[in-house]
Amino acid sequence: MSTDLRRPGRTCTIRQLCQEFGCTPRALRFYEDKGLPAPAREGLNRVYAPKDRARLDLYEVGDGGLQQNARSLRKFREKVAALEHRRAELDQMLQRHFDG
Repeated sequence: MSTDLRRPGRTCTIRQLCQEFGCTPRALRFYEDKGLPAPAREGLNRVYAPKDRARLDLYEVGDGGLQQNARSLRKFREKVAALEHRRAELDQMLQRHFDG
């Protein structure tokens, strides 16, 4: 019975992630200690969100985190651009308010 963990929005268990990545629960808990996945808890069970799986997928590539860093940098730049755009809008609003 194969489970498709790549579908968006689907949570999974530690057992399912271990099967997919071919690792042990101990290895997965090691990565949790490093802050990679941050599973939610349902009682004593860990529940991994799609973002947790994606983070592990990026580190599985074996490029020393280059893809993760590139993705993070891209996201940071997008956020800075959005904030700069918002600041320009606010500056224009303030200028109109004080000129009017």
